Amino acid sequence: MNSFHGYLRYSVEASSEDSTDVATFYMFSPRYVELWMNDGFLRMIETGGASRGNILIDRQQQLAYQIDTVHQQVYRGVYSDFEEASDELQAMMPDHYRPALENLQNDTTIAGLHCTEYLVIRSGYTRYGTDTRVWITNDLHVQPQRFDIETDVNRATTPLPLYLGASEGLVVRMQYETDGLMITYDLSAWDSTLTNTDIFTLPEGWDVH
Repeated sequence: MNSFHGYLRYSVEASSEDSTDVATFYMFSPRYVELWMNDGFLRMIETGGASRGNILIDRQQQLAYQIDTVHQQVYRGVYSDFEEASDELQAMMPDHYRPALENLQNDTTIAGLHCTEYLVIRSGYTRYGTDTRVWITNDLHVQPQRFDIETDVNRATTPLPLYLGASEGLVVRMQYETDGLMITYDLSAWDSTLTNTDIFTLPEGWDVH
């Protein structure tokens, strides 16, 4: 079960000499993603991007919902948890299940957390030959959140630093180059206490489809 009851916020920064490339990236990718979690639920809200995810996952009922705050509608959907992949699937997709990392022996502090820098040698979620680095902490013990959510109106996944599946700890920063862009995910805010459990409830009176 999830040992972390709290809040994470990942910011996504794209930089390039070509401003058009940056604008195109943000057409599809959120500028930041907020997550609230406990043992039974995950709430994820994306700001920006194409999917506009406002997701509630109920682990106990094994259900997912997209909450449309504009039209006051709720869409029931499904989710998969790659952390619970079968042994057969893990064997077929080992680089997707766990990345191969090289410890660069470089420690630093990010978001108030002690982190170690790693080079991603292999991963099913990074392009081969790109310089991809992650900074990992063990100051926060967060169970991997590797969810793929699909409803009738959208599809969303948890942020790449969480979806990557690093067993070494929590990815606080992830940085890589792709098609002339430098992409950086940063854990820009976190709180290890969770007092507002209303975040895990569906709005009363809204239609559920």
